Amino acid sequence: MCGLCGWASFGGAPVERDLVARATATLRHRGPDDEGFWSAPGVALGFRRLAVMDLSAHANQPFVNSSGDVALVCNGEIFNFRVLRSALAKEGYSFHTDNDTEVCLHAYQHYGPDFVSHLSGMFALAIVDLKRRKVLLARDRLGIKPLYYRIDQRGISFASELKALLCDQSVVPEIDPLALNLFTVQDAVPAPFTIYRGLKKLPPAQVLEVDLDRGPQSARHSVYWELPYDEFSSSATPEDLAEELSALLHEVVENQSMSDVPLGLFLSGGMDSSSVLALQRASDQRPIVTFTAGFEDPDNDESSIAAELSKHFGTEHHTLRIDRTLLDTVDQVLPLFDEPFGDSSAIPSYAIAAAASRHVSVVLTGEGGDELFGGYLRPRDAAGLRWACRLPSGLRRTLAAGVPKLGPLARMQRFRLPNWALIASLHHPVVDPLRRSILRQRWQCPTDELIATYQPLRDRLQQRPPLQGYFDALLSRYLPDDLLTKVDRMSAAHGLEARVPLLDHRVVEWAARVPAQLKIRGNSTKFILRKAMADRVPGGALRQPKRGFGLPSGFTEATAMRQRVVDLAKQSDAVADIIDIGSAPEWDGATGWRALALATWIVRVHEQGIDVSNGVVE
Repeated sequence: MCGLCGWASFGGAPVERDLVARATATLRHRGPDDEGFWSAPGVALGFRRLAVMDLSAHANQPFVNSSGDVALVCNGEIFNFRVLRSALAKEGYSFHTDNDTEVCLHAYQHYGPDFVSHLSGMFALAIVDLKRRKVLLARDRLGIKPLYYRIDQRGISFASELKALLCDQSVVPEIDPLALNLFTVQDAVPAPFTIYRGLKKLPPAQVLEVDLDRGPQSARHSVYWELPYDEFSSSATPEDLAEELSALLHEVVENQSMSDVPLGLFLSGGMDSSSVLALQRASDQRPIVTFTAGFEDPDNDESSIAAELSKHFGTEHHTLRIDRTLLDTVDQVLPLFDEPFGDSSAIPSYAIAAAASRHVSVVLTGEGGDELFGGYLRPRDAAGLRWACRLPSGLRRTLAAGVPKLGPLARMQRFRLPNWALIASLHHPVVDPLRRSILRQRWQCPTDELIATYQPLRDRLQQRPPLQGYFDALLSRYLPDDLLTKVDRMSAAHGLEARVPLLDHRVVEWAARVPAQLKIRGNSTKFILRKAMADRVPGGALRQPKRGFGLPSGFTEATAMRQRVVDLAKQSDAVADIIDIGSAPEWDGATGWRALALATWIVRVHEQGIDVSNGVVE
């Protein structure tokens, strides 16, 4: 976990050092251990480091090659760096650190821009190549690490968080109404959008190259990785696949357990984090500290199971009790995203990250298991989705419009996925109530414009069987835009590095090839994962039903949420300018929470002097 930023001008104009210093300072929470800068004519980089591998000063960033014409900053971890290092050493490259950043630099020198396809890990990085007169930005395959950028006639700037880019006084923040509408549908602003016009997120698995001599028209995006579409052979038995998955997960967790600082694990008591713990203990007997959030609501609480697992695997265990006082942290937590973010699980995530940071600097998590192996859909919901997708498109639209609470559709909508979730119809009546219940009419963008942003996703879904398309969409939209954004910001807020071994790209590729009937089979969700872990994880954890990790329903009672938004509207006229307060009596708890997240963001930016009315749709 680190923070990076940089500016490069097209005309060679000098970059103000104070600007880079201010921007780097905003990222201090991401890297409390060291601060570094590098500059050359027309370019400058800033970096904040959280030291977890090779703790020496030799591994500080920015990292520059021996001739001084290539500089690199990287946030994240490259878990195969020692394998790459060995291969590059045979090609004549010398190394002075036991650190992945130096390996990335030499990999770029050896392989060119395609070097990212050789990296296995979680990363967002930037390279300035003075000899080629290029700036290259890259983000990992799943979008685990964030990267924002801006390109205009003067140059390109980039950073780990939006707040760093806003340090540039030439940036006049204007709300992008389309991004605002997307937030109300998806609970997060999806890549490549941000809430501000002109500021972008680099999508996962993409490289952006810019030629500093040719200007903004030279910007070129390329995709270096996509999910495979071919399924495993029908001759592969469940037993064979389970054994193969077990071996792969063992290797991945072992690789991601490497650390020169104390290691921890977020242990929910559910199947995914339990599997990661079992695999970690099978290959590494170093002390490990586990952390669990305990809830008052028994339907959400898995702390007793987590405590049993801790005893079984011999961990130092800590349980954080989540109570209603946690809502008092809303004003601290939501602004950390720099744009509206409506996933309520950010609140307990913030608390558990704070607790973990007092003991360790690195944690493993179980994120990704549900999205890869079918943890959200119950078997009967999966059957309903298969049935619905066989219907003629016209009838599907009628059902989506007229029966919005139909079985599996309501369950999928609960996870705030884009509108493919309602039988992949993206039908207008499905989209509009989600945003019209929150936004004032003058902020609502044309529905066709909103739906068009999902067309690439629809095109991919049409190539997949219904359930495989469901998993594909979870990976491409929900994970990077919502879940992984939450994990990154909440851990970074406390100088904590969170690793997600189940989202190693090799595991993701493997899971994408598993037929849907081996993910949801009979009465079992995540069938193949349960089978793979049967000899490693105690049976109680394997049999646990899926429980959500978020604020229990009693925390987000509709009346209380509505009143909080009304109170914020009294505090700032800007809230009532964007949010339709008159609709508040109609909101349920989930809608009220989404409106509260938006209102909290509006108040925050308005206090910072940002004009939140200048992006209005007329």
